[in-house]
Amino acid sequence: MNKINIYGAGISGMTVAIYLKKRNPKLDITLYEANDRVGQKILKTGNGKCNLSNTDLDNASNYNNPSFMKEVLKITNSNDLRAFVLDDLGIVLREDDYGRLYPYSEKATSVLTAYLQKLKELEIKVVTSFRGDLDLKGITIIATGSYAQSKYTGYNYLTNLGHKVTDLNPALTTLKVKEDLRPLKGIRFKVKASILKGNKVLFSDEGEVQFREDALSGIVTLDLSRYYEEGCEVSFDLVPEYSKEELKILKAKFNDEDQFLNSLLPKMLALEVKKRGNIISSLKDFRFTILGLNSYNEAQITKGGLDLREIGYDFSSKIKSNLYVIGEVLDIDARCGGFNIGFAIISGITAGKSILRKHNSL
Repeated sequence: MNKINIYGAGISGMTVAIYLKKRNPKLDITLYEANDRVGQKILKTGNGKCNLSNTDLDNASNYNNPSFMKEVLKITNSNDLRAFVLDDLGIVLREDDYGRLYPYSEKATSVLTAYLQKLKELEIKVVTSFRGDLDLKGITIIATGSYAQSKYTGYNYLTNLGHKVTDLNPALTTLKVKEDLRPLKGIRFKVKASILKGNKVLFSDEGEVQFREDALSGIVTLDLSRYYEEGCEVSFDLVPEYSKEELKILKAKFNDEDQFLNSLLPKMLALEVKKRGNIISSLKDFRFTILGLNSYNEAQITKGGLDLREIGYDFSSKIKSNLYVIGEVLDIDARCGGFNIGFAIISGITAGKSILRKHNSL
């Protein structure tokens, strides 16, 4: 049982490899990666700063399957993550004003370099450009990631082993809308954003929206995308600090509508609000019709994955012995802010703990 094959050398796969090898150097561990280099998605995260975790990571309600995550977080929590990041990788963390945790350098390259150095130091074997079948001798770990920003995934490995994969969709991605966004291109503005179906609010949060020529972007919009259903609309409250009555009182202090709107909004956004008619209503409900989600190439994560009913809280398969499944290939997703990478690390540590217990009991 010394042999451990890990398929996928992203952050979850490298985490479990390093966690295991550091604690038991006798283990024969090989990482298999479909791309020609390991850990490349790390460089794309957190706008190149790599948002590794969040101070609210232990709150299971941040995830799409909170009951499952509540049990996982009893085994491995944010303290374990911080210890691994500092003690195993040698990365010091820095917290921003929103509780997001980054490497102190605020450079994703620092994170990838730390992982690569540790793989080399621990003499963990790495095979890149791998396209072969699973080697099921010993313990097998599937950590192949998702469709998001990737040409290669391991969903077929799971289904070939008898596992079920739930419906898959892009998530944390931009929203395509019916309305013409070209006049607003390049504008960034803080709003309260809501995604609605009919009169029902599916999700609401505050943050910055970014208007692109072809889509709505910005962190708050990406978070809305996790709740998208066909027939949804998105509404931006452009002045969440003011009620409609307060806006009417404020408007009376200005000579005309243009002065009033320009006191609150960038010029082009003010013009678009004015086009909508009732400016007070439009300020509080600047609405767009969602046509759909943008592609996996733009998505940060994938919604859906391995059915969690088929996996234990230690990420061991309930269907195939000596099989573990970790990271984004699972049906676990969360909002922006370090929760998804945080989960990838936690799943790797948790599987590592389970494998060490199993190995030590032999």
